[in-house]
Formats: sequence, C-alpha cells, structure tokens
Amino acid sequence: MPLISKGIALIALPLILLITALSLLYVREKNANTIDDSLNRELDTQQIFMMVETTSLEASIAVRDYLLTGDKKLLVIYSEAIQKIPKLMTDLTTNIQDNEQKKILAEIKILQLKNAQLLKALSEQPLDKSSEAITKLFQDQSDTLDSLFVKINLIKQLEIKLISADRAKVKEQREFSNQLALVAALLGSIGAAIGVLVFSSSIVKRIKVLHENASRLAKGETIELPDTSQDEIGQLYKDLELSSNLLVASINDAHFARNEAEIANHAKTRFLSRTSHELRTPLNAILGFAQILEMDLENQKMQANATIIKNAGEHLLKLINEVLDIARIEAGDMPLNMSKVNVGLVLKEAADYIKPLGKVRDIDIKLDVAGTVYVNADRQKLLQVVLNLLSNAYKYGPSNSVVTLSAKIVNQQCLIGVHDTGKGIPQAMRQRIFTPFDRLGAENTKIEGTGLGLTVSKQLIQSMGGEITLDTQQSLFLLSLPSLTSHPTENNTVDSPDNTTIRPHIHKLSKIMYVEDNLSNIALIETLISRFHDLRLNVVKTLADARSQIDDINPDLILIDLNLPDGNGEDFLKDLLQHPIFKTRPVIVLSADAAPETITRIMQLGATDYFTKPININAFIKGLKTWVHG
Repeated sequence: MPLISKGIALIALPLILLITALSLLYVREKNANTIDDSLNRELDTQQIFMMVETTSLEASIAVRDYLLTGDKKLLVIYSEAIQKIPKLMTDLTTNIQDNEQKKILAEIKILQLKNAQLLKALSEQPLDKSSEAITKLFQDQSDTLDSLFVKINLIKQLEIKLISADRAKVKEQREFSNQLALVAALLGSIGAAIGVLVFSSSIVKRIKVLHENASRLAKGETIELPDTSQDEIGQLYKDLELSSNLLVASINDAHFARNEAEIANHAKTRFLSRTSHELRTPLNAILGFAQILEMDLENQKMQANATIIKNAGEHLLKLINEVLDIARIEAGDMPLNMSKVNVGLVLKEAADYIKPLGKVRDIDIKLDVAGTVYVNADRQKLLQVVLNLLSNAYKYGPSNSVVTLSAKIVNQQCLIGVHDTGKGIPQAMRQRIFTPFDRLGAENTKIEGTGLGLTVSKQLIQSMGGEITLDTQQSLFLLSLPSLTSHPTENNTVDSPDNTTIRPHIHKLSKIMYVEDNLSNIALIETLISRFHDLRLNVVKTLADARSQIDDINPDLILIDLNLPDGNGEDFLKDLLQHPIFKTRPVIVLSADAAPETITRIMQLGATDYFTKPININAFIKGLKTWVHG
C-alpha cells in the first residue's frame, strides 16, 4: 500500500478525537487573543508616552543648545521633534479607553501645547536680546516640561496597573488552554502509539538504513540501497542511490577544480612576486642613472629629459608595488603590524608629507581632529591609505581650494574623512571606484595614475577590520575603524624608507666590497662610488668568491645583494656578522625584495641598513658620506 493509505487507516480515529480537543482549545485561545489585543494596545500606549517624553525632551534640548551656540541646524531638530507630537497625541487618544486616563490625557494635551508655545517663543528670541527675558521664558518652559513629565508618569502608573490586570487574565486563559492542550496531547499520543507499533517494524528500520547511507554520502562515498518496496520510501531509495552517484562525481570534480584554482592562485602569487623582483632590478639602473643625470647635467633641457625618465620609472615602480600589494592581500600574505595608533599624529604626518604637492595647484590642507583618537591598526598601512586618498584629492580636486583631513568618533567608530571641494565622482561611476585599473575616464587626461590606489586602500582597510566608503552627496571619502577609548603609550616615530640607520664606524672607510652579479647594478654603484676619490670598490659576483676574498680585501664597508647565483645573501650576512672584525663594520643590503617582513628580518640579524631597489640615490649618498667621513 502507498504510505498515504497506511497513514489514513491508522490515524483517522485519534485524529477525530484530536480535532475535537483542538476545537475547544481554539475557543479559549480566541478569548485569550481578545485580552492580548487589549494588553498590546496598553503596551503600545506606554511606548507612545515614552516617545512623547523623548520627543519633548529632544525639542527642549535642541532649543536650549541653539540659544547657547547660535547654530540654526539645531532648530531643524527642534522643528522635526515638535511635528511628531500631534501624531503621537492622536494615537494616545485612540488607544486610551480608561476614563481616568482620559482625564489626565486632557491635562497632558494642555501642558504639551503650552510647552510647544514656549519652545517656539524661545526659538524665535534674538540671540542678542537681554538674558533676563530669555531666562524667564526658559524657566517657564522648564516648569511646564516638569509638569508634563509628572502627568505622563502618573498616567504611566495607571497603565502599569491595567497591564498587570490584563496579564493576569491572559495567564488564566493560558492555563486553561494548557490543560486542553494536555488533553489534545494525550489523544495524539494514542494515535502515535498505534502508528509506532505498525510502522516501527518496517518504516523506522528502512529510515535507519537511509540515515546510515546519508552519513556515507556526506563523506563522498557511493551508496547502495537494496530495497524492493514499491511505496514512496522504496522509490526514494532508488532516487537517492542515483543522486549519490551524481553527487560523488560532482564532489570529485569540485575537489579537482578547487585544487587547480589553489595551484593557479599560488602560481599567480609566485609569478607576481618574481616579476616584481625582476622588474625592480632593471628599474634600479634606470632610476639610479636618471637620478645621477638629473643631479649632474647642467643643460636644463637634458636635465628635464632625465627628470622625465625618473618620473616615468617611479610611476612604473608604483604600479609594480600596488599590483604586488593586491596579490599579497588576496593570497592572505600581507603581514599586519597591529598596534594602538594615534590617528591625529598619522594625519599630521600625511598632511606634512603631501603638502608640498599642493603648492603646484595652490591647494591647502586643513586638519580637523576631534581630540585624541586611537585605533587598532597597522600604522604604516593606515598612513599609506590616507596618502592615497590625499593624493587623489590633490590631483583631481579643483585648484585654489582647501582639502580637509578630519577624524572624529561616532558610535565607537573612528571616522577619518578626506574632503575636497570638487564636484565628486558622478553617480553613474560610483560603483566602479574600487575596480582595479579603472580610472573612471582619467586615463584620457594628463593626470598620471595606475587605477590601483583605491583598490589597495579598500583591501588594506578591510584587512584591518575597517571599511572605506564614498559619500553620496559630496567629494568625501570616509575611513571607518573601531576606536579605542584607552590612551596608550605608543611609539609614533615615523619610519621612512629614506632614513638610514647608521652603525658606529671604527675608522675612516677606504675599501668597499660589493657582492652583486647584475652588471647594470654594478655599473650604477661604481658610478656612485667614483664620486669619492678616496674609495676603492671591489666587486665579487658570487657568494663563493665573497667568502674566499673577504680576508684578502679586508673591506671597511660591505654591500650585499640577497639574490645571488649560488645562494642567498642572507646566509652570507649571518656568517659575516659572526666574524669578530666585520661584526663592527657597516654592512648594507641592496635588494629588490621589498617585503616588509624581509626588511625586518634582515635588520634584526644586524645589518646596518637595507636599501630596496630601485635605491634612493640621495639617501644612499648621504649614508655613504656619513660612513666615509664620520
């Protein structure tokens, strides 16, 4: 027999008994619902009175604050609050049924009207009017508001009594309903007992088999269900067996596809990392010699050409860095040095850094930080994001204007704003602002950019637990990060790639050993060293040569590349810093590996300084002069 026929035959009798009990239960429940409606109406009335209190207080505070500050925006808050009150009073008139409450409500209406009139009079007072007149109105309004709250509290006490009475009635009805429900449950149990006796020998056993096979299916294993029944469960056996075969095949395909995707993603990350390194190496020579030409050329036209080469190389370097940042964030390989950060100091540093760029277009920057604000963030990454947004404001905002950099706390969130006076991004383009390489049409202008700054900024802020948004009405970007209420002692020293960490030297330098295999890099360093007539540069191209010649050369300064044909320069650095003589002499790393974790690790080993390729020529020469001349 089909399951439906079995069910009807076994459940019909207890079902009739159950329906009878439920009918009685329905009648009692309907009475309880009537009382519930009355109770809900009284609860709504209580809530409306609370809203009347809140709205009246909100209107009063707005008018008082207006008289104190003269800010007319507060009158908008007052006006909105006053407009809500008539609707609330109408709702109270509809809800209140008790005669005693109606009498008190009439008094409340009179007090409410008087309070509104006094607030209106206060809001219309000239700010330069004598304080005595305003004080008199203010005192009358305060007394009226106090009387209003007294009446509201009185009527609320009556509401509490009515609510208690209705709740008692509801409880009585519910108790009776529970008794009926118990009867209904007993009748239902009779039908259930009969059903269990009949079905336990067949259906339950078959369901158990389905459960066991479902566990196997969850593990991705195929299942076999030997059931010859022709009812619905028997058909389910057959359908489930077929579905299991298809599901296992799909799972295998999904595992394969996921593995392929993970392999491809790792390959992409390795490719971008390797590509970044390979591109930095020739850029080191391009930017290095461009900086040298820019310093040495006397012909202004030729000097301008060198500047163009340098700027183009720096633009390409920025693109490489941003692409690598995106890849590392997507791969979850972007290290974050989270700490308690003073937002005001970060914003000031960003403003000081970017301010010279504004002189070209006569753009000024204004700082607006509400007190001392702390967040939990990576300080350098937060500074990078703020600089990205400031750079966009300076490039795309109007000339002869002001860019405002602000920070404030709203609902335990630190909101950092970068606001310029431009028209902002058109509505049709707003959904594209965080799309990589999409410059929203700016690629057709003379303004340089990669189209990656906002993308990197958004992902960096999200990795720190925050969000970046664009205001819908104005040219304003907002960074939101959870604020910290404590005032920690923090180190806000600015780490700049141009700062050199000088190790105390032993004696005046004369001999330098440079471990490097790339000819263009060698040529660049040779050109820089040639500026110092009392220095001699010794170049070795492998770690083996460096180890065999170190004692013969006995250098006063050692320059090391990390990526060498016969090993990693980091291993040579470890060995070198164990040597009693070279442990006290300057050891400088010149590498295309710009990963922060690599730089930190090398500096912790004891390197004097770390220059990333392309190296900053001015910083390198400055450091070299210090080491040479003390």
